[in-house]
Amino acid sequence: MKRKMTVIVAFLLVFGLVLSACSGGGGSSSGGGSGGSGTSGGSQGQQSGSTGGTSAQPVKMTLWTFQDQHKNYFEDALQRWNSQHPDKPIDLSIETYPTRTCTTSC
Repeated sequence: MKRKMTVIVAFLLVFGLVLSACSGGGGSSSGGGSGGSGTSGGSQGQQSGSTGGTSAQPVKMTLWTFQDQHKNYFEDALQRWNSQHPDKPIDLSIETYPTRTCTTSC
């Protein structure tokens, strides 16, 4: 009886996880795909109206990396994005953390 109850609870947990994963992704995907341009246009119209026609507020993001090469790549990509999409600017803060090197046991 105890084993049967454990199997039922495990099944319900997995079913709930799958159901929530499917409902979250499907709703945002179909909402963004079918009505995305209408929704975006409305929010952009509100932004430009409230700021007096100036460019939109930049989205602030932080990127953590462990190599300067990654930092250089994303800085270049950021410049290209902001020049190609002036209505959707990104303010990117890139932080490089050194990797830990072990000379003895870690």
